[in-house]
Amino acid sequence: MREGHHNRRRGGYGYGIILVSLLLWGVGLQAGENDVKNNQAQALLAHPERITALVTTGKISREQVPNPHWQAQACVACHSQSPDKRGLHLRNRDVDALCNNCHTKVSFHEYIHPTGIRPGRKMLKQMSPGFRNAVKRAKGKLSCITCHDLPKQCVGGKIERELDPKFFRGGPYNSRSSLCYQCHDAKAYVRLNPHDQVDKQGHIRTAVCGVCHRTLKGLEQATRFEQVDFNVTQDLATMCTGCHLYKPHPGGGFSFLPHKKNEQSSNHLVKPPPGILQHLLHQQQVNNLVMPLDPTTGKIFCGTCHNPHAKGVIRNVAAAKGAGTKKRLRTVELCEQCHDK
Repeated sequence: MREGHHNRRRGGYGYGIILVSLLLWGVGLQAGENDVKNNQAQALLAHPERITALVTTGKISREQVPNPHWQAQACVACHSQSPDKRGLHLRNRDVDALCNNCHTKVSFHEYIHPTGIRPGRKMLKQMSPGFRNAVKRAKGKLSCITCHDLPKQCVGGKIERELDPKFFRGGPYNSRSSLCYQCHDAKAYVRLNPHDQVDKQGHIRTAVCGVCHRTLKGLEQATRFEQVDFNVTQDLATMCTGCHLYKPHPGGGFSFLPHKKNEQSSNHLVKPPPGILQHLLHQQQVNNLVMPLDPTTGKIFCGTCHNPHAKGVIRNVAAAKGAGTKKRLRTVELCEQCHDK
């Protein structure tokens, strides 16, 4: 089977490995990494079980949820007291529930790989001892700690963090798929290209649509962006940055590169101010063009400028522009759609 075709094993964990390979590499909390030092952040970390309700009711934004990972001051987010010979003193013995105090609202990624399922004997045999022990700790089921080795961030230094920022068990790995093959048989799978959506006969590969869309129902009849649903419901950009790690851009370089003092990288993944929004809406009408914003936040996201679809998938002329082209830009005069000359 050639590169780009969907998994040849339709059952079991086949779809899970596709999503892990594409997306798990880039998942993480979005809050600033140094915000655990302020009082509000410390209060949230001391009572992480309140975070979901606070975000749901709008009392705090997702951006205000502190990122506890790789933060020496943030141990309290998971531990009621320092681990000792008596145990880890976790706030919740259910590790998935513990992680989801934050991840349910801040960085939803349940769709990336299933948890709460029991791996078969063959898969258990293929796992290294570290993975098997993690499954055993979760009462024989897959959980967040199957792939993420949380103690790494407690004992690792700056180098470890740079090499394995998501603290993958057994990492760092040379490629995203290498983690998947700690459990799955590499010979049984091929890498999926989510943009390879049309076969040689012109038929849409509906299995590929499921990488981004929660359901295929109503996709062909949809005439507006708001009528389409996604696996991600809170930050559509995360569906792209799992594979395309370079953000934010354009114009300001990439966020992980060093900058001079007081120099900031231009971040376009923001909610456009009223003047720019008005100009964008006007230009879309003038140019018969669709440049959608994230419907949940009103922010610019990757799909605002890039059309992720292959040519022939979208029937609406305005929404189909840029599909299948190099860089998939919705128009060559991209900057002018938001910025007045």
